[in-house]
Amino acid sequence: MNPSCHALQPLLSLRAVGALAPDEAATVEAHLTGCPACRAEAERDAEVLGLAALPPISEPERAALSDLPARTLGALRRRAARRARVRAVLAGVLVAAAVLMAIAAPFLRGPAGSRKAPEPWSTPDVVALWNDSAVVDTAATALQGNDDDDTLAALDLADDVLE
Repeated sequence: MNPSCHALQPLLSLRAVGALAPDEAATVEAHLTGCPACRAEAERDAEVLGLAALPPISEPERAALSDLPARTLGALRRRAARRARVRAVLAGVLVAAAVLMAIAAPFLRGPAGSRKAPEPWSTPDVVALWNDSAVVDTAATALQGNDDDDTLAALDLADDVLE
């Protein structure tokens, strides 16, 4: 094989399926007349690609495929129309629900006099909150009579926080 054979290798498969431009086909044919190795390669390519070729399309297949775009477009339009109807129905249901809620809202709240006014904000009593939290139970510690340093330190800390 010479260098021109390597350059023509991709064109041999294209020749087997009839996909060469006229000028390329003339170049390949001229080379094949003088190169038995490339001619044998071209014959093998044609044989292999011939095995993979699809049979010609039959009349029932042609008839089924002829109106395929129209059927597909019709199906897409029917689907879009169905979606539009569903959206319109859902929008109507939502509007009806909103109207019913607007009508029923005064009755759901109860009579106007039965509503309790919210309590006004007041600053919390920090000392009362601390005593209620029972973080350090000063009364229980004093009753037990423990005089360790940890208990006294805890009581001193509690006193510092409360002051």
